[in-house]
Amino acid sequence: MKRCGRWLVACCVGISTSSGCASYRASRLPASAAESLRSTVRQGDLVIGMEQWYSSAQSRLYFDTDLTKRGLAPVYVAVTNQGSSPARVKVNNIRLIASPLDTPASPVPFDEVVERMRRKAVGPAIVWGALGLATLFFALIFTPMGSAMAISQTASVNDHVKADVWNKSFKDTELAEGQEARGVVFFDIPQEIKKLEKPCLLCPVTFDGQPLPITLEVCLT
Repeated sequence: MKRCGRWLVACCVGISTSSGCASYRASRLPASAAESLRSTVRQGDLVIGMEQWYSSAQSRLYFDTDLTKRGLAPVYVAVTNQGSSPARVKVNNIRLIASPLDTPASPVPFDEVVERMRRKAVGPAIVWGALGLATLFFALIFTPMGSAMAISQTASVNDHVKADVWNKSFKDTELAEGQEARGVVFFDIPQEIKKLEKPCLLCPVTFDGQPLPITLEVCLT
């Protein structure tokens, strides 16, 4: 009877642990207008504002992930159309120049960003497997059940990750007069950073093929 009681406690611990290993809790993006961002420029009828979230604390706040460890540099972008005609804005028009000799880097595609942020089911499966392998009887019960629960829960969390990244990403859009689009554009962290003593790099930006008087500081910390 005592042994059963101990196993029930262990099961509760396993359930609690498996619930905590795969999770995603992220804050909403700030409602910052283009003019209020750190780097702002006017190009024709468009006001373009950008801010590089170079701190891992910021990426964890908005994406529950240290994006620097996933090789991603998130840039918050806001574009306002102050003209009287509609303006088409495309994500791939925003590019980062890591080196004067390099071709301007395109944003990382949405599906690849999501893939790098995916949660894994290994942690919960190990917990349930450990419970199960203690005895052959419990192995037959808990190992398959734990694996199924871990996989199901992690799939659900990853669906949430995908939806959240999509909602927060800057997308191709057509802006009417006075309209603004906001969102995050993800770039690969330039390899040049790893060659520097200070893990930061000042990267110029181009928009629609034209250099902007904007320089973003991309860092590894």
